[in-house]
Amino acid sequence: MQVLLEKRDHFIQSQCDRLIGGMQKLVESTEQLAVLNEKLAVQRVAVAEKTAACTLLLAEITEATTIGLRYYYYYYYYY
Repeated sequence: MQVLLEKRDHFIQSQCDRLIGGMQKLVESTEQLAVLNEKLAVQRVAVAEKTAACTLLLAEITEATTIGLRYYYYYYYYY
């Protein structure tokens, strides 16, 4: 009977150790997630700024292309 209790006690202890290990992993993961979310927030701002800059640049390129084509067609047809 004593051996059975010792086996059961050992099993319960090993399950508790597994549970503690799993909880520690969850805590570590939560901390890592917080750090990654902070980095993501900074990167989102950078991406938004760069997207706005690219949109502006694209508009400038489109306008310059339109002007260039007008000049091209003007000189092509009149000269």
